[in-house]
Amino acid sequence: FKKKMKETISDFAPTLGVVAGSCAAAYALTSFPEAVLPSLTLPDGITPTSGRPWLIDFWDCPVWARFFAAVPATMLSILLFMDQVITTRLVNTPDNSLKKPWGYHLDLAVIAAYTGACSMFGLPWMTAATVPSLSHARSLATINDDTGDVEGLVENRISPALIHILMGLALFVLRPLLTQIPLSVFMGLFLYLGLSAASNNKVFNRAILMFTDPELYQKKMTKKLRKIRPKKTARWNITMYTILQLACLATLWGLKSSKAGIMFPLMVVGLVPIRIFTSRFFSVSALRGLDDCDDPVAAGRLQYAKEVGILPNDALVVEEEIDEEEDEEDEEGAPVSNGVPMSTNGNGSGNVGAPSIQST
Repeated sequence: FKKKMKETISDFAPTLGVVAGSCAAAYALTSFPEAVLPSLTLPDGITPTSGRPWLIDFWDCPVWARFFAAVPATMLSILLFMDQVITTRLVNTPDNSLKKPWGYHLDLAVIAAYTGACSMFGLPWMTAATVPSLSHARSLATINDDTGDVEGLVENRISPALIHILMGLALFVLRPLLTQIPLSVFMGLFLYLGLSAASNNKVFNRAILMFTDPELYQKKMTKKLRKIRPKKTARWNITMYTILQLACLATLWGLKSSKAGIMFPLMVVGLVPIRIFTSRFFSVSALRGLDDCDDPVAAGRLQYAKEVGILPNDALVVEEEIDEEEDEEDEEGAPVSNGVPMSTNGNGSGNVGAPSIQST
């Protein structure tokens, strides 16, 4: 097959996998009639499952419960906010080379409106789905054959709109076929989507890099990781930062699976001060290679200044020449304060300069 044909087949791999798995399951059930495979269950119509009215009567709830609901509501707000922003941030990563500006505020406004409306009708809340979002972005990407880097995305509004329209139509038109798909096929699909997303995850790749043969280490490093200076401590910085991230992941996983799972959103918020504190122990060059920015507080302030028009759009663009100069200063032993190089004037006093970050 030609390259274009291969890319097209790859984009429809999940759909082809569901069709192939369903056909294999149908053949197995024909060959072994006594076998039982649980399949997808769908309601006969669009109605509340418990037989309740569509609109929730909030006045049936006791007065004390109305006020107490503010506690889990606060946790939920934090979780929805972090889930939405993290997913959007992963899609808007500089590695995807997006041309259109982001819309964080608009996204959150839509999520807030959806959440309020769904709560009125007792429907599930909605937020950005991380794995499908990353898979969708990957399917729209143009990949460099030599380096494997993303050269750009086909940015459009048509494909996501069509996806959700077809999802809604499938419930009405394809319901008899959907109920024939075994749950094991869906589980395999979710496993595939998770693994495909993990293969493009920086933490996952750096975790593999920790166990890579030293002779192959440099070849397996990404372009940004190769820029970490000084080079003699690059592997130590990569390893320690990755271990810290894996420890935070294990803590989140354990907390979510425990009886204290309601505190999970607070732990997610706690990752922010952890990131700010750890910047004291890594160089500017290392943080830019590992996490796209060195000082998250200064980066956030610059982003806000750009959004409200205090700074021009090009004020947040990182120039390669500036990065190389700062890397050379780090390697030569320039004084560092809180992980940010200090520019020294004639009388020996240092002034911390605001770091420049990449525009997303």
